[in-house]
Amino acid sequence: MTLIELAVAIAVLGMMAGLTALAFPTRREATERTVAERIADERRRAMRTGVERTVLIADSLDARVLTLLPDGRVLGARDSAVDAMTGRPPHAAR
Repeated sequence: MTLIELAVAIAVLGMMAGLTALAFPTRREATERTVAERIADERRRAMRTGVERTVLIADSLDARVLTLLPDGRVLGARDSAVDAMTGRPPHAAR
């Protein structure tokens, strides 16, 4: 195998790996989904029990504390990426 053939084979494998990586959800999307599910679970628990819940949402960049009230509101949502009335991220499907 010549050097040019080797370079072409490596380039083709690199392109295939790049296209394959695009098919998988990013870690950030998975984390956002997990955070949204966690907030929704705690919100339901607060509404069901009638007791406010406090949740710490931490990632590599910052940490936020959200208080979920029994009436369904989310306090601390102004500083985070969740809707104060629903507890969902603004771009989440309804």
